[in-house]
Amino acid sequence: MLLEELLRCQIQEWYPAFRRHTVPTAIIPLPAAFLRYLAGRTAYPDPDEGDQGPLPFVLPTLTSGRAPFPPLQGHFPDPVSLLDRDNTDPLFGDSDSDDEGEGLLPPAFPELEAAVDAAIADLGGAALPKLNWSAPKDAVFMAADGTVRCTCFAEVAMLLRASDCVAHDLDAEQESSDDDETWVDDGFQYYLALRKWYPGLRPESEFRCFVRGRKLVGVSQRDPSAYYPSLPGWSAEVQPKIEDFFEEFIEPQFASENYTFDVYVRADGRVKLIDFNPWGGYTLPLLFT
Repeated sequence: MLLEELLRCQIQEWYPAFRRHTVPTAIIPLPAAFLRYLAGRTAYPDPDEGDQGPLPFVLPTLTSGRAPFPPLQGHFPDPVSLLDRDNTDPLFGDSDSDDEGEGLLPPAFPELEAAVDAAIADLGGAALPKLNWSAPKDAVFMAADGTVRCTCFAEVAMLLRASDCVAHDLDAEQESSDDDETWVDDGFQYYLALRKWYPGLRPESEFRCFVRGRKLVGVSQRDPSAYYPSLPGWSAEVQPKIEDFFEEFIEPQFASENYTFDVYVRADGRVKLIDFNPWGGYTLPLLFT
């Protein structure tokens, strides 16, 4: 996998060219302090003391007052109550352990919080978050509804901080940096992409397409863990639509020789682009070996 092919698959790189053919998305540059928070490091390190880490899992201090993931039903306990920043458990910092009585103070990102909340509102009130490459799909256990649907900055921060997929994104450029301690500030820009949330999408309608030498060489159902009875009969109808979409929109505008792209085929037959991924590496081959 070439570095340039990896970089082309960042959502902020391809989204402007494919805006008309994909999900409405707001893209926000992330400050270095928030990246340090996601990496489990001190968001605002003291220059005289140096960086500290790894730090315990705490939510940022919120200016909006919106708590993440309210319970689905009132008689169930809040699944994130243990993450309350006022918790006195030693994991979150005990005021008695600090000489000045302040304990572990969660960082605050008021400008980013305002930008994220405004963007989510513009997208209809709910969004799927992702960094340059990955969404925190492995962190859905943190959410009350078991999805990556977010309605506010607190929910976005929680899922990103809990995700190993996001941690891999943060490490993607680390190998090219000589100083592991300062890689997050080495000039590589990370972004938060907030993608409009659509409820009720059908997993059997999402497909991964494999491109080798600029030719579409294979299509797989995106979810290989289940059998969908409708797919065998539907595939003869879907495949030509995906091939036409690739030839008309993807191949002329995406510069890489080898890559994969995910699409969603709507009930009316229209094809929507979901994402690009590099060929090989951490991109799953799904039904192919």
